[in-house]
Amino acid sequence: SVVAREQVEIAFKDAKIKIDSEKPARSQIDDILEKLQTSLSLYRMETDYVIRFNSKYGSALSVIKKYGQVKATTKDAADFFVVEVGIPPANYDDLMKGLSKPTSGDFEIDTVGSKNEPKAAKPEKGKKIVKESKDHH
Repeated sequence: SVVAREQVEIAFKDAKIKIDSEKPARSQIDDILEKLQTSLSLYRMETDYVIRFNSKYGSALSVIKKYGQVKATTKDAADFFVVEVGIPPANYDDLMKGLSKPTSGDFEIDTVGSKNEPKAAKPEKGKKIVKESKDHH
């Protein structure tokens, strides 16, 4: 997942990383990376959701991509998009506001594994399902 510059800066402060200009950089890297990974893991928490909306609200997909990491997108037999997405808790409220504009609130969302997540209508034979590749930066 992509880590924003501001998250790295916060992680540097939180991890209390000090770079010693008298020591060779190579000898400091492992310690710095270990501290950063510990600190950054606090920011990388995501919850996986399934969001289902009518394909006539096509712009909703760009809203979802703005606030989360899309893992899979399916267009079902009822002409609805079913999107599996990882969303950091800090982005959830903005996502809900963002989705309500193009859809006027006409969408379903629930956490993956909740037993309530929206299900795709059964695909017709021969319909292709689009799988998004995960971004690794």
